[in-house]
Amino acid sequence: MSIKDKLKDFINPKISISIDSLGSPEIQLSFEKNIKIEDDELKKRINDLDKIKDELINASKAIDFIKKNALDKQTELDEIKKNLENLEIQKKTTEGVLKLNQEAFTELLQKASKKGRTRNIIFGFISGVVSSGIVAFLFKIFS
Repeated sequence: MSIKDKLKDFINPKISISIDSLGSPEIQLSFEKNIKIEDDELKKRINDLDKIKDELINASKAIDFIKKNALDKQTELDEIKKNLENLEIQKKTTEGVLKLNQEAFTELLQKASKKGRTRNIIFGFISGVVSSGIVAFLFKIFS
């Protein structure tokens, strides 16, 4: 079989000639493809297409899984950001309270140290007088 015959079997040209309403001829040339596929080859192609379809379905499932995972991570990240904002607010509030408490504590210590200092001076004076009295008494007894 020559190449011309093979091409003729593969491409079937059709020519149609018609005359339009104005009387001018129209020529239409069309080609019809005649693809001949053996049954075994057709089954093989169908099987290949089924495999491709299965792989695409699996890829689609993987994409859906990744998308769901990304959405879950985004939700988790949003919750962490919200918690962080709440912690920042609590930190500022706590620092303010601690600063007030620190000022009050410092004031209390200053008052306590003034009272303590006064007590210590009075105690020192009294203990000095008493010890001097004891020493003078002992000095009179032993001399």
